Amino acid sequence: MKARKVMYVLCFSMIAMFVVVSAGLASEEAAPAEAVEAAPAEAVEAATQLDINSASADELSTLMDASMAAALVAYREANGPFTSIDDIKNVTGLDDAAFDAIKDQLTVTVAQ
Repeated sequence: MKARKVMYVLCFSMIAMFVVVSAGLASEEAAPAEAVEAAPAEAVEAATQLDINSASADELSTLMDASMAAALVAYREANGPFTSIDDIKNVTGLDDAAFDAIKDQLTVTVAQ
């Protein structure tokens, strides 16, 4: 049993080293810490948000169950693009608690 634990530790250590090297974090070419600037919070948030007017049901299902994601896309296709994030409250089956849980991970782009 002890040998198995040692084997697991060695295996996970090797995987961790591979990930670090693959990411370039152990590379001598990596930028010095003082040269790396933190991304603005808005840019990080925008990169993690889904646009409810262009996201597919598969993408939306990362935030909600698949049937709710499909209902949101069907509603959008039947009624046109959403004009605000609050508009998804009109989709049947999305209650306030579910909306509150995902609203910060959504964005809406309105075509002009």
